[in-house]
Amino acid sequence: MPKDYQMDEQGDTLGAINTPDLKPSLKSGRRAIKDAQQAFNIVRNLEEAARERNTKNARIMAKYNAEKPYTQSELEAEGLGWKSNFTTKPLPMLIDKVAPRFSKAIESVKFLTNSALPNEYPGAAVKTEAFRREITKLIRARPGWQNMIAEIAQENALFGYTCLAWLDEFSWFPKHFRQDSFFVPSGTKQLPNSAQIVALRETLLIHELFDLIENSEAARTAGWNIENTVNAINSAIPDDRRSRHSSWERVYEDLIREANVGLSHESGARSINLWHLLATEHTGKVSHYILREPSDGFVGNRNEGVMSEKSMSTTALFEREDRFDSMAEGVAFFSFQQGNSTLHGSKGIGREIYAIAAMVDRSRNEVVDRLNLAGKIIIQADDKALRRFKMSVVGSALLVGQGYAISERKIESGVREFLELDQFLTGLLDQMAGATTPKAFEGDRVTKAQVDLFAAREEESRDNIISRFLTQFADMMTTMQRRICNPDVADEDAQAFQKRMLQVMDRKELNELAKQPVASTVKDYTEVERQQIVMIATEARGNPLYNQKELERQKISAILNEDLANQILLPDNDPTVAAEQIRQQQMEMLVLVGQASEVPVSPRDNHLVHLQVMAPAMESAAQAATNGTEGLEVLQALLSHAEQHLAGAKQTGAPPDVIKEIGTFLSNLRKAVEQLNQLEAQQQQQMGPMPPQAGAGPMPPQAGAGPEALPPAEPAAPPGPPV
Repeated sequence: MPKDYQMDEQGDTLGAINTPDLKPSLKSGRRAIKDAQQAFNIVRNLEEAARERNTKNARIMAKYNAEKPYTQSELEAEGLGWKSNFTTKPLPMLIDKVAPRFSKAIESVKFLTNSALPNEYPGAAVKTEAFRREITKLIRARPGWQNMIAEIAQENALFGYTCLAWLDEFSWFPKHFRQDSFFVPSGTKQLPNSAQIVALRETLLIHELFDLIENSEAARTAGWNIENTVNAINSAIPDDRRSRHSSWERVYEDLIREANVGLSHESGARSINLWHLLATEHTGKVSHYILREPSDGFVGNRNEGVMSEKSMSTTALFEREDRFDSMAEGVAFFSFQQGNSTLHGSKGIGREIYAIAAMVDRSRNEVVDRLNLAGKIIIQADDKALRRFKMSVVGSALLVGQGYAISERKIESGVREFLELDQFLTGLLDQMAGATTPKAFEGDRVTKAQVDLFAAREEESRDNIISRFLTQFADMMTTMQRRICNPDVADEDAQAFQKRMLQVMDRKELNELAKQPVASTVKDYTEVERQQIVMIATEARGNPLYNQKELERQKISAILNEDLANQILLPDNDPTVAAEQIRQQQMEMLVLVGQASEVPVSPRDNHLVHLQVMAPAMESAAQAATNGTEGLEVLQALLSHAEQHLAGAKQTGAPPDVIKEIGTFLSNLRKAVEQLNQLEAQQQQQMGPMPPQAGAGPMPPQAGAGPEALPPAEPAAPPGPPV
């Protein structure tokens, strides 16, 4: 039976997690990982299973590092040392077109999150804007953010998939693990929660590992084995990348690129190689184990993973059961293709075009060779004569000894077919990668329809690739956002962010924003929405049906940012809006003054403009109210309408000083109206009921009930901003 399928004493397969051994009560009888030996076996099996894949990745990396199309020693052995042997870098040129598009897509978005506070929360729009702006500023200001995005884009485009991981529950910034340091079982789907096991290799410097256990009591409580970790730190050795990795092929290509392959012994910084093993329990929670990369103590073949008991006892550095609620809380996957829906089934551009890129290099070398041979004369002789052949050039004469026959035939270049082949292969590469190599159209006349059709096809291919990446980026941002807003976060920049946010909103609102979807659709991460805003604002300029100032604000915010819009837009009212609001209030005055009837106030009214229009009418009504009941009724209708506008102005955030002045004026006017009502009631009681007389005019006011008996008049016109 193969080693991978051998059984332990409990009947579980070696190199795999344990079955839960569920009881009738549905309680688990054992954990996914029993001990360090089992964890070590799992790690070694995953690494061995990925060996062939990493070997292929090394060959792809060699091609990316400008590997020549031929091995020079083989050409020499075949007598073809004269042939050209250089690379035109078709693969790196194509990768360097595709990978930066991922980084650019992230850099071009206005906000990295589109989470929104539900409308039922007061001031939801303002708080949402502040949250998006501040969290985007925090993430982009983090050192290493740009490099991490570039690494993800490169690894994803070149090899097909990659991984990010959060290795504790208190930090929000993840670490990137490329394919030779990231291993999952075959058949693992492209979503983190579908992964049963994730193994990650990490190299830490001495001080980096010490920082994790500096507070020994807290570290021991968290799950660290202090004794084993101290032993690992004390026995750290200089990193020798050429011997300490089983996937040495890709490491070798790294050394070639760094021009360091000639060193037989590389004395690097002292470091400790660690393995992180994340195992999903039957409950869905994820346990975390950290093992030291064993450097000695092996019995037999190192690759078989057989270790002495002494070495195994010091290998386990950390153990924490149920550390993460789900695998998505600890890792994020990026895959370039859908493929067969598995992570390993996603192939990058490097895997797809490796063979064609090599063919392109050979065809281009052949073109150079043929052009070099073209036009040269052919000299014929026996072998001995050819070995003694010497030729001299004197002026325009060519001097050749006797016994040599000069053929009248000349070597033709015949490069046209190879150039056509090169164009054909380059087109294939572009189709496979969705790149943007300029198209050479055939024929003397190129129509606009041809160019537009080709551009549309290229754009569609690019959009498909970018849309997939942005969807996976949104999943990563969802985890980052929750961690940044977690009250227990350890990063100082996240703590400062929360402090700023709690000045704008309360903890409940911040938690609500943190759990909202980062992006409901990929459109939230593209420039389409902003372009539409700019287009609508341009088309609606001058249209009285639109709020012109708000259109300008949205346009500037879409092009640049809202802060700039607030700085450069004048605080004055939009003239179009003011004119419409003045006309509307004047029409309402016909009802208020003519019929003394109340008119409802709309939340969309510009309340300050309405109050300003009402000021002269309230002044006239106050004077008329001293002369009779009809004037008092009009004044009461106007005052009630003005008080509703004042309440609306407070809700919409009008300037506090203006609100205070208008409020004082209306309050004094309300007191005067109440006094007039009291005087009117007293007059009716003194006079008693009187029968109406035909043709009788209004009764003259009683003595002492005229204007001289009213309280001192307040300023009639309420202060407000000019229209």
